[in-house]
Amino acid sequence: SNNMENALADFSKAIQLDAEFVQAYSHCARAYLNMQMPQPAKEFISKAVKLFPNDPEILQTLGECLALEGDYEKALDVFEKVKSMTNDYPQV
Repeated sequence: SNNMENALADFSKAIQLDAEFVQAYSHCARAYLNMQMPQPAKEFISKAVKLFPNDPEILQTLGECLALEGDYEKALDVFEKVKSMTNDYPQV
């Protein structure tokens, strides 16, 4: 319903309940992005990258954060890594 504050709370609760639920991390970061808060989004997803360094969804979200910050070179590097991990990843 576009209530990003509630979405953040829900995704945070999901992570508390199941720390391996990778999608909750990426959705939480995207909620921050939706709220025009790229720095908290990047900080949040960077922590998730440490937990799941080879997860394409987490890396894709990091690339989105980097692109929105204007760091296109790093974003492209991350997107290329995701692409090399799985050729059929839809977001890339």
